[in-house]
Amino acid sequence: MNDWIKKLSDKQKDFKLPDRLIPVIERTILDDKNEPIAYGVVQLTAEAIILTDPDIPIITSAKAMRELMQWAEFGTDKAGISQLHCFVKNTNEKLARTLERKFGFIRTKDIVLVKNL
Repeated sequence: MNDWIKKLSDKQKDFKLPDRLIPVIERTILDDKNEPIAYGVVQLTAEAIILTDPDIPIITSAKAMRELMQWAEFGTDKAGISQLHCFVKNTNEKLARTLERKFGFIRTKDIVLVKNL
């Protein structure tokens, strides 16, 4: 990440760029004086998707989830990706708290938007 992009990231109040970017495509916008004013990047992102059988005992589900998270972190690291995302429905607060407490996820106040292409 070049110095100008790092400075722009540091100016942001909540969202900062991850230390390691894996750009698919990126673009810097310049003003009339050829000075950079904005930066955008489409990057590869890792998303953890975990499905467990709702009919199994909770302890069995927890063990399976722990192993799946280990694999998710291994795969993310292997790919050189510095963040792992997990989207949890608003109705599953218990799962969100478990991901925070047991696996180190951080709850954000950001609004998540998805665009199907």
